[in-house]
Amino acid sequence: MITDKTSTKEYVKGYGIDWDKVKAALGVTDDGDGQIGSLMKQILECVDRDIHWVCIGKPNNGKHNSFVISFGEQAFDTDPEALRKKDIPAPEYLKCFVEPFLFGPEVFEVVD
Repeated sequence: MITDKTSTKEYVKGYGIDWDKVKAALGVTDDGDGQIGSLMKQILECVDRDIHWVCIGKPNNGKHNSFVISFGEQAFDTDPEALRKKDIPAPEYLKCFVEPFLFGPEVFEVVD
């Protein structure tokens, strides 16, 4: 990943954790409910971070920044269009999380 703050923007292809889906799965409406953070932590603990790095990303769909689970080292680029076209398979072990908790695959601008 690019760490120099003055460098070109970097993008990542992966799944984002969908705050609204997490709230719906828990049956809560209050954004401050502690169950939300606990469930997000549990989801992130399932990620093999040696292969699928986690970062904060800004989606193009107007949603809030979210935790992004990358599709691996090849899922980072400075050209978002090239990244969208790149055929990077989604991690098989994460597919069961998509419907209840995640959105994507999508290209996100890396925020942190």
